[in-house]
Amino acid sequence: MKKGIRYLRFSSDGQSLHSIERQDLITSQWMNNSGVEIVDTFIYEGHTARNFDRPDIKVLFDFIKKNHDQIDYLVVAELTRFSRIAGDAINMVTKIQALYDVRIVSASRGSIYDCMDHNSFFIMGLEFLMGNSENIKRQNDINAGIYTAKAIKGLWIQGGPAPFGYKKEGKNEERRLVINESEAIVVRYIYEAFISGVALYKIKEKAKELGLKRMGTTAVERILTNPLYYGFQHVKPWKQNPGGLYPLKNHEPIVDPTTWKLVNEKIKRGTKERKIYDDQIPLRGALSCHCGKLLTGAASKGKILLLL
Repeated sequence: MKKGIRYLRFSSDGQSLHSIERQDLITSQWMNNSGVEIVDTFIYEGHTARNFDRPDIKVLFDFIKKNHDQIDYLVVAELTRFSRIAGDAINMVTKIQALYDVRIVSASRGSIYDCMDHNSFFIMGLEFLMGNSENIKRQNDINAGIYTAKAIKGLWIQGGPAPFGYKKEGKNEERRLVINESEAIVVRYIYEAFISGVALYKIKEKAKELGLKRMGTTAVERILTNPLYYGFQHVKPWKQNPGGLYPLKNHEPIVDPTTWKLVNEKIKRGTKERKIYDDQIPLRGALSCHCGKLLTGAASKGKILLLL
């Protein structure tokens, strides 16, 4: 009696046609109808099939290497479950057969592929290429949808929490960002303070006091450079369609375009932040003597003196 192992893989919710349950049904039916004993089943979720550098494949190959004398077939529902990169997949399947005499089976097609037979090899290659083509088409469809939604329809389609200063409202194409006024106050302060020349570290301290809870040392910088705050969003180019900044539909900006552009022009020019080592002596290390040396400072009987 022939023996085989099954490999079932599901990588995303959008691949319902390749659900684990469906793959289990297809592979088990083929093995039962063909009189092939199921030695073991390998089930993995969440890994891309774009390369073989993934934990599920390593475990599978180790098993084949150790138990190949008890295995005749590696059974998958479709060859795309094994890999979507045709060239790498064909080489790997050929290697498995050459080293361990284990053949790959596409259960949905009822095909046992023999890499040493030119006709079988050709048909196997076509199935892998069809999967490769399907993957490219799906990615193109996704990119086209993203570009259309953002550049043409002006929709906000980002996942995760709303940017600081906003909250989400509505669903699907009606979803938009509306101002969260308690947070918007902080955003406006950050822009106004930066234009006024307040040191960045001081802005960060004050913003935190006002309620900026976003983590990371560059939270303020991200707010200052995000075009969302004046009603635009970044869009990546797609094919012949240009990328750049595109307006958001039904969006309430927190700062005006002039303010945002002034801030970002200032950032591009580069601003050297003056270091203040002691709030009581803010000019220490900032003023220079006519001789070129920086002034330092020290307390003397309750007074602050600037010294060379």
